[in-house]
Amino acid sequence: MDTKLKPIVAALGLGLALLSGPSAAVVTLYSPLTGFEDDNIDFLLDANNTPDVFDVGDTLLSVFEITQTFDVTGSDSTLIFPQELTGVAAVTLLRFDDLDGVGGNNDMVFGAYAPGLNSLLPGNVVTGGGAGGGAVAALWLDDTPNLSTLGATDCTSQADCIAKATDGSLFEVDGFSAADGDEFWIALNAQTSVPIVAGGSSSADFAAVNFGLSILDGGPNTYGLQDCSGLSPFCANAALDPDNGPLDNMIGVLGSGSVLGGDGLTNGAFAHSDFDFQKAPGEIPEPATLALLGLGLLGMGAVRRRV
Repeated sequence: MDTKLKPIVAALGLGLALLSGPSAAVVTLYSPLTGFEDDNIDFLLDANNTPDVFDVGDTLLSVFEITQTFDVTGSDSTLIFPQELTGVAAVTLLRFDDLDGVGGNNDMVFGAYAPGLNSLLPGNVVTGGGAGGGAVAALWLDDTPNLSTLGATDCTSQADCIAKATDGSLFEVDGFSAADGDEFWIALNAQTSVPIVAGGSSSADFAAVNFGLSILDGGPNTYGLQDCSGLSPFCANAALDPDNGPLDNMIGVLGSGSVLGGDGLTNGAFAHSDFDFQKAPGEIPEPATLALLGLGLLGMGAVRRRV
């Protein structure tokens, strides 16, 4: 029952300055690969009247805060503050599988939020994301920080968390594109009991999440592609991509992380989570470069960076 993306119906009426504003250029990007460190809280959208069990058809909705960017192949890092880069993501559980080959169908395969993210996110996120759908995550850049999703979370409800995560200029939309079959979102060794996760320590792992998405709308930033051939059997695997587009071993966003216990949360979220993901600003890295960061993306022990 674990993954790290977040959800709901809050600010449908916000008028966003789509992909605009000088603030968008302040986020530091590194070459050849920029890493993004985030912290999240996760909500469950129950589709089956079984709120204590994470089932096929249920949606994991995450509200996240990106605290810093860092040079994946070096040691430099830059805090986002005094601005904040926040977002909302939602993925729907498509099926259980044995992706790690250790036996037992305790791994999860996800796709884009089934009803369409336009029912969750404000503004033209889906149309702005291209192809009329497939959006999984959207990010906003804000000059007036008002959200913390680490430790003492300062949003009081699902609606309040979403509203605080989406008040700014739309920075980027990522998701599944019909033009690419390399995308995936999976959770390995995933716990399906919501109460177990909700009562677990915020340092306890309940699923190892790996994902690869297309950049549907990069806003003011120019992003390149990454060679994901080293991430087999996940990348370039049509069985893990619901749109079944063409496969070329190239992807826009690669990430990994853990779903963590929700002990201490009082705002309706059932879990914390912590992901790192990376993008290539305007250029394609050599396969050898990808190998340096592929270790943490292959599944079981996702490395988490802290500010």
